[in-house]
Amino acid sequence: MDDETYSIILFVMALLYAIIFCWSVTRAEKMNSIIQGWRPTKFFYIAILVQSFVRFCTFAILTWVFPRRKVSQTILFILFSIPDCIFLVTFTLLVLQMISIFYYSHKENDLQMVLLVEFTLPKHHQAQKLIGAGIVLWLVFQGVLYSLLFSEILYDKYVQIELAILNVLSASSVLLLLLYLVITYSRTPFDSESSKSNLIKTTMIVLFWTFGRYMKGIIDLMDGYSDFDVLSEFTNIKDDRFVATVLTVTSWLTSEIFCYVLVLQYRFVGILSKDNDGSSSGISLQPQKNVGEYSNTEYLLEESTEISAPTFNTMKIMIKEKFASRSNGLGELYKCVYKRLELAYRKIEFPRISAYVLEEVNAEIEALKLMNAKYFVPIYGLNNLNPTLGIVMEYYPNGSLYHALHEQNIVFSLQECFNIISAVAQGVREIHSNNKVHGHLSSHNILLDQQNNPKISDLGMAKFKKYAGVVKGYSNKSPWSSPEILRDPSQTTNKVTIYDDIYSFGIILWEIFSNKIPFEGLCFEDLQRKIGHEGLKPEISDNFPSEFIKIIEMCWDIIPEKRPKFKEICLMLKRAVTTNN
Repeated sequence: MDDETYSIILFVMALLYAIIFCWSVTRAEKMNSIIQGWRPTKFFYIAILVQSFVRFCTFAILTWVFPRRKVSQTILFILFSIPDCIFLVTFTLLVLQMISIFYYSHKENDLQMVLLVEFTLPKHHQAQKLIGAGIVLWLVFQGVLYSLLFSEILYDKYVQIELAILNVLSASSVLLLLLYLVITYSRTPFDSESSKSNLIKTTMIVLFWTFGRYMKGIIDLMDGYSDFDVLSEFTNIKDDRFVATVLTVTSWLTSEIFCYVLVLQYRFVGILSKDNDGSSSGISLQPQKNVGEYSNTEYLLEESTEISAPTFNTMKIMIKEKFASRSNGLGELYKCVYKRLELAYRKIEFPRISAYVLEEVNAEIEALKLMNAKYFVPIYGLNNLNPTLGIVMEYYPNGSLYHALHEQNIVFSLQECFNIISAVAQGVREIHSNNKVHGHLSSHNILLDQQNNPKISDLGMAKFKKYAGVVKGYSNKSPWSSPEILRDPSQTTNKVTIYDDIYSFGIILWEIFSNKIPFEGLCFEDLQRKIGHEGLKPEISDNFPSEFIKIIEMCWDIIPEKRPKFKEICLMLKRAVTTNN
């Protein structure tokens, strides 16, 4: 091969890997939005980025740094071999993605799947750690081999044969694993058509990568066990070896470049990530969202619309942590993991539950989906194990406003107070504009995201809560409740109005500026008597911003109809914030 042809090939390969590297940078950046619990996906694209960069550097060095005649065989082998090792790691991580997609794309409604979940889910994270440790140990072992090779203690042929055998063995293992998965899941239906489509795409890509590993391994074995050295012949200026050139370039294109093109495409990235194009598969829940308001569990909301009922499979919900709850609260609250997502899970155990209550809950969730998700905690669906009902919601690590004020003793800045108050007011205004009432607004059901933006929870489902009050002793009455609600003799009142929310909002305003628990120390009977019948109100400090004192007092008006509606409250808050700024 002449010098000009040699230089052109190296330059073109350097250019191709530079493109792959830049492309993988954008995909790796996108992986910052991947669910935290699914680390192999992040590592997969980071490995592509590293491998393509090292391969680009190899071709760039050979093109512009080392003259062709002065490249030693050892240096040449190391430059080309290190990216081969990284590619094997990338291949392993891709196979892990395929296994997860196989699992999550199928339903779990028979004994076979129940047993599979029982024996695999508890060991899932441990298996990932073991695989990760194995990869690290193998890379360390390869580093030792390269050190021996560089010191001329070991011949490059041995390392080449080792990598060739690993390529062939890994490809064969993947084919056997794929056969096992196909047989195991053959009688298990898919979650949806989109899940089936995603699995087929992923499987075809893995098969192409497997073919590439076979090709690479066979070429390296031929090279290692014969006198014909592909790399030497490729760089040999005196011998015009057409076969060496074709084999080498074809190997790079087929076993690496084309493989990377397949997994860097937007459609495939969308299968693995929480993408905005709705490519992820699963439950159908699509609340309205503003641009830029996507949450860390977005892909649950952007799924195939083939499934109308928002139901969750119990076997896929893994309970992680139980939170403290009120004695007369609505069930137990847990942090759980569902399809690699951290979510909140409210488990309510009934002695019995009727069909009409379930219908009411489903109808409420469908209605809540149409509301602006900017201000509310999304309810993703139900887990129905009659008579136990589970409600799956978004999880907020920062907890509630109550937790921040009274358990963490956070003192918010004046600007943070304004932001929280304004957002809560806008949220309740949204509720009322949809002809709905919250009914038990308090700092307990105002959750804070990582930027301390408030999200209103426990909205709606009045009939369901009334039913819970009858059969479980649930009560929607609290120190934040209006005098009218506290005077109601029933355990759980469903005669709530917008004026009850207005009163509760005034209590929350007072709570934020005072950092005190409203009516602390009063038992429920005292609350009923002192607030409901005697008109007791919290004491307003002179340190409160004067404009907000007026709003608080108006919200607490003894005559409900005289309390300002939230359209007016939002205007007053806007003027108050402007004045204090």
